[in-house]
Amino acid sequence: MAELARKLGLDGGASAREIAEAANDPAWRDAVREWGEALAELLSADPDGAAGAVARAMGSGTTASWYDGDHADFRGGVFLREVVGVQVVIQRGAAAVPEALAGLPPRPGGFTGRESETTALLRALDPAGELKEAPAVLVAAVSGLGGIGKTALAVETAHLAVERGWFPGGVLFIDLHGYDQEPVTADRALQALLRALGISPEHIPATADERVALYRSTLAARAQERGAVLVLADNASSPDQVRPLLPGDGRHRVLVTSRDRLPQLGARLLPLDQFTPKEAYDLLDNALRIADPGDSRIVDDPDNAEQLAALCGNLPLALQIAAALLAEDQGKPVTELVAEL
Repeated sequence: MAELARKLGLDGGASAREIAEAANDPAWRDAVREWGEALAELLSADPDGAAGAVARAMGSGTTASWYDGDHADFRGGVFLREVVGVQVVIQRGAAAVPEALAGLPPRPGGFTGRESETTALLRALDPAGELKEAPAVLVAAVSGLGGIGKTALAVETAHLAVERGWFPGGVLFIDLHGYDQEPVTADRALQALLRALGISPEHIPATADERVALYRSTLAARAQERGAVLVLADNASSPDQVRPLLPGDGRHRVLVTSRDRLPQLGARLLPLDQFTPKEAYDLLDNALRIADPGDSRIVDDPDNAEQLAALCGNLPLALQIAAALLAEDQGKPVTELVAEL
């Protein structure tokens, strides 16, 4: 603290309150950042030394304390700048590497329908076997045409599973871009997931087999320490893209989306079809009401709304585009968009 005080133009014996007030001055922002980065490097360079000394100091007569064995309680403390909560993995002799195990995309707005498919996916994902209707599986694969709503269903169901507390170890998400001109290779995906698990680039092995072994070992250790992890691999185009990403520990689950069925993975297969007319109608109405809760054009003109859905092939993506066109022009009747299409 004395060093920080001097960086802020204060006497080395300045109080914590004086240092905090000085640190709030934008003129000293760079000095505070440099001091914080230096402290982080010190702690990560020798976890048994510097970090251990901090832990011992916190356990003897300070206002901070430890709880649950590995969390610091700083309530009542004085903070020198914004505090952001992240989990940090400190490896001996290496820089601190933040984990990225909360990478699940946000829930799809206006998600509707797919009740039976959602239930089937939850049965497949349940790591504790609470739902007994079907045997547990490691992988569940959602398949269907492009634009049919595979990713939306997978993300929505993943959120439901997380809300039930099924994956306390976290969620890994990766888009494999399987149908793009340059799909993500299995090895690139594996390296990305290793980094998300807190493995620094210099500790990622040189060979593919070693990377797979480290990935599965890291997930197995996490299952022991924190619990099951969900891996969501979106837009896979082949089993080879996914196989190296499969955990060895049966407590974890993998959810894959693809335009192909991928039976080679030994997965629970869930093919998606187009929406029913009722589901398509609900999606159009929900999408417009998200933009404007008072927009009743779908309810006011159900016949043309049904025709609009049919023109979209009852495909969720096409329906979302049609709804966006209506939301953009609130004066456009549904019948006018039908005529344009």
